[in-house]
Amino acid sequence: MHKSRRAAVLPVGVTVGALVAGGLLAMSGAAQADTASDASDKRQEALLAAADEYHVPPAVLLALSHQESAWDGHGGLPSTDGGYGPMNLTDVTPAMLAGGGAGAAGRADLESLAADPALHTLQRAAELTGLSARDLREDDAANIRGGAALLASYERELV
Repeated sequence: MHKSRRAAVLPVGVTVGALVAGGLLAMSGAAQADTASDASDKRQEALLAAADEYHVPPAVLLALSHQESAWDGHGGLPSTDGGYGPMNLTDVTPAMLAGGGAGAAGRADLESLAADPALHTLQRAAELTGLSARDLREDDAANIRGGAALLASYERELV
C-alpha cells in the first residue's frame, strides 16, 4: 500500500508545529522569568536604598516586608487586611471592615474602629516621605521607602 504525499507530510507538519509551539512557550516562560527576576532585582535595589536612606538594617526591612506581604504588592489594590504594597502599608476604611475580611462585619463601631492610626500607616508614610498616597499604593519602591520611614520613626519614638 502506498501512502500519498499528503499523508506523509501531515505528521511532519504536526511535529514541526508542535516543536514551534513548544519553543514559543519556552521563550515566553523565559521572558516571564526574566521579568520576574527584573522586578525582584528592582525591589531589592529599592529595599537597599530605603534601608540606607532611613538607617534601617536591610535584613529587618526584608524580613518585615516578607512577613507583612510575602513580597506581593497586590498591583496597587489592598490586601485582605487593607494593606498596600510589599510593606503592607494600611489605609483601612469602614467599608473594608464591613466587608468581613477583617472580622469586624456587623459591628456598630466601624467608624471608630477604622479611625485607629495603626490602620492608616500609609498616610503616616506619606507624611514622613513626602510621597503621595497613590505612589505608596502603586509603586513598590515608594512603598518600601514608606515602610522604612515608618520603621525609623518608630525607633525614634522608642529611643
